[in-house]
Amino acid sequence: MPQDTTTPRNDKTYLCDFNRTGHLGRDPEYKVVPRDGREPLRIAHTTVHFANYRRSETRGEWEEVGSFWADVDLYGERAVEYARCLRKGMRVRVEGSLHHQLYQGEKGLTTAFSINAGSIAIVPTQRLETRLAPRQEEGEASAPEEAGKAEEAGK
Repeated sequence: MPQDTTTPRNDKTYLCDFNRTGHLGRDPEYKVVPRDGREPLRIAHTTVHFANYRRSETRGEWEEVGSFWADVDLYGERAVEYARCLRKGMRVRVEGSLHHQLYQGEKGLTTAFSINAGSIAIVPTQRLETRLAPRQEEGEASAPEEAGKAEEAGK
Protein backbone atom coordinates (compact mmCIF):
# COMPACT_ATOMS: atom_id res chain seq x y z
CA MET A 1 0.00 0.00 0.00
CA PRO A 2 1.44 3.46 -0.90
CA GLN A 3 2.51 5.71 1.95
CA ASP A 4 0.18 8.65 2.75
CA THR A 5 2.27 11.74 1.96
CA THR A 6 -0.49 14.26 2.69
CA THR A 7 -0.29 13.91 6.46
CA PRO A 8 2.61 15.73 8.13
CA ARG A 9 4.89 13.43 10.09
CA ASN A 10 7.02 14.19 13.11
CA ASP A 11 9.38 11.24 12.76
CA LYS A 12 12.51 11.11 10.65
CA THR A 13 12.74 8.37 8.05
CA TYR A 14 16.07 6.81 7.08
CA LEU A 15 16.72 7.04 3.36
CA CYS A 16 20.25 5.80 2.69
CA ASP A 17 23.93 5.95 3.54
CA PHE A 18 25.32 9.31 2.51
CA ASN A 19 28.74 10.43 1.25
CA ARG A 20 28.87 13.82 -0.52
CA THR A 21 30.89 17.02 -0.70
CA GLY A 22 29.33 20.41 0.03
CA HIS A 23 29.90 23.79 1.69
CA LEU A 24 29.14 24.71 5.30
CA GLY A 25 26.30 27.21 5.48
CA ARG A 26 27.25 28.40 8.96
CA ASP A 27 29.69 27.81 11.78
CA PRO A 28 28.78 24.66 13.72
CA GLU A 29 26.93 25.07 17.00
CA TYR A 30 28.10 22.89 19.89
CA LYS A 31 25.47 21.68 22.36
CA VAL A 32 25.51 19.43 25.40
CA VAL A 33 22.15 17.81 26.15
CA PRO A 34 21.73 16.35 29.66
CA ARG A 35 20.26 12.84 29.90
CA ASP A 36 18.81 11.23 33.01
CA GLY A 37 21.42 9.03 34.69
CA ARG A 38 23.58 8.84 31.57
CA GLU A 39 26.48 10.77 30.14
CA PRO A 40 25.33 13.99 28.43
CA LEU A 41 24.87 13.92 24.66
CA ARG A 42 27.39 16.09 22.79
CA ILE A 43 26.25 17.47 19.43
CA ALA A 44 27.86 19.60 16.72
CA HIS A 45 25.08 21.01 14.50
CA THR A 46 25.44 22.88 11.19
CA THR A 47 23.92 23.16 7.73
CA VAL A 48 25.58 22.10 4.48
CA HIS A 49 24.72 22.98 0.88
CA PHE A 50 25.16 20.08 -1.55
CA ALA A 51 25.10 20.89 -5.27
CA ASN A 52 25.49 19.10 -8.59
CA TYR A 53 27.28 20.85 -11.45
CA ARG A 54 27.73 20.17 -15.15
CA ARG A 55 29.37 22.01 -18.01
CA SER A 56 26.88 23.86 -20.20
CA GLU A 57 26.98 22.52 -23.75
CA THR A 58 26.18 25.94 -25.22
CA ARG A 59 28.31 28.28 -23.07
CA GLY A 60 30.99 25.87 -21.87
CA GLU A 61 30.63 27.20 -18.29
CA TRP A 62 29.84 25.21 -15.18
CA GLU A 63 26.24 25.51 -14.02
CA GLU A 64 24.36 24.23 -11.00
CA VAL A 65 21.81 21.59 -12.03
CA GLY A 66 20.41 20.61 -8.67
CA SER A 67 21.12 21.25 -5.04
CA PHE A 68 19.73 20.94 -1.53
CA TRP A 69 20.47 22.09 2.01
CA ALA A 70 20.63 19.63 4.88
CA ASP A 71 20.96 19.93 8.64
CA VAL A 72 24.03 17.96 9.74
CA ASP A 73 24.55 16.63 13.26
CA LEU A 74 27.65 14.88 14.56
CA TYR A 75 27.37 13.20 17.98
CA GLY A 76 29.85 12.13 20.62
CA GLU A 77 33.25 13.10 21.93
CA ARG A 78 34.44 14.45 18.57
CA ALA A 79 31.60 17.01 18.40
CA VAL A 80 33.53 19.65 20.35
CA GLU A 81 36.56 19.38 18.02
CA TYR A 82 34.41 19.55 14.89
CA ALA A 83 32.58 22.61 16.25
CA ARG A 84 35.92 24.26 17.07
CA CYS A 85 37.60 23.61 13.70
CA LEU A 86 34.89 23.96 11.07
CA ARG A 87 33.90 27.39 9.68
CA LYS A 88 31.16 28.73 7.44
CA GLY A 89 32.05 28.39 3.75
CA MET A 90 34.51 25.50 4.15
CA ARG A 91 34.26 22.72 1.61
CA VAL A 92 33.60 19.48 3.50
CA ARG A 93 32.89 15.81 2.81
CA VAL A 94 30.06 14.46 4.96
CA GLU A 95 29.63 10.73 5.56
CA GLY A 96 26.68 9.35 7.49
CA SER A 97 23.01 8.48 7.14
CA LEU A 98 20.51 10.64 5.25
CA HIS A 99 17.03 11.12 6.74
CA HIS A 100 13.97 13.04 5.64
CA GLN A 101 11.04 14.46 7.52
CA LEU A 102 7.74 15.72 6.12
CA TYR A 103 6.23 18.83 7.66
CA GLN A 104 3.54 21.37 6.86
CA GLY A 105 5.18 24.61 5.69
CA GLU A 106 3.78 27.90 4.44
CA LYS A 107 3.71 26.53 0.88
CA GLY A 108 2.23 23.15 1.77
CA LEU A 109 3.78 19.81 2.59
CA THR A 110 7.59 20.07 2.55
CA THR A 111 10.46 17.62 2.94
CA ALA A 112 13.44 18.51 5.12
CA PHE A 113 16.69 16.56 4.85
CA SER A 114 19.05 15.85 7.73
CA ILE A 115 22.24 13.86 8.08
CA ASN A 116 23.53 12.02 11.13
CA ALA A 117 27.23 12.31 10.33
CA GLY A 118 29.79 9.68 11.18
CA SER A 119 32.53 12.00 9.96
CA ILE A 120 33.03 15.43 8.43
CA ALA A 121 36.30 16.03 6.59
CA ILE A 122 37.70 19.34 5.37
CA VAL A 123 38.26 19.18 1.60
CA PRO A 124 41.21 21.32 0.48
CA THR A 125 40.37 23.77 -2.27
CA GLN A 126 42.63 26.10 -4.23
CA ARG A 127 43.82 27.88 -1.11
CA LEU A 128 47.52 27.88 -0.44
CA GLU A 129 47.09 28.04 3.31
CA THR A 130 44.32 27.79 5.89
CA ARG A 131 44.84 28.94 9.44
CA LEU A 132 42.41 28.06 12.19
CA ALA A 133 42.38 30.55 15.02
CA PRO A 134 40.19 30.55 18.12
CA ARG A 135 36.87 32.28 17.57
CA GLN A 136 36.92 35.92 18.62
CA GLU A 137 34.24 37.73 20.56
CA GLU A 138 32.29 40.24 18.50
CA GLY A 139 34.24 43.49 18.17
CA GLU A 140 37.67 41.89 18.68
CA ALA A 141 40.12 41.77 15.78
CA SER A 142 41.14 38.29 14.68
CA ALA A 143 44.77 37.16 14.54
CA PRO A 144 45.00 37.34 10.68
CA GLU A 145 43.61 40.89 10.71
CA GLU A 146 46.14 41.96 13.34
CA ALA A 147 48.97 40.26 11.38
CA GLY A 148 47.93 42.18 8.26
CA LYS A 149 47.93 45.47 10.17
CA ALA A 150 51.40 44.70 11.56
CA GLU A 151 52.69 44.01 8.03
CA GLU A 152 51.19 47.28 6.75
CA ALA A 153 52.79 49.22 9.63
CA GLY A 154 56.21 47.66 8.87
CA LYS A 155 56.21 48.85 5.23
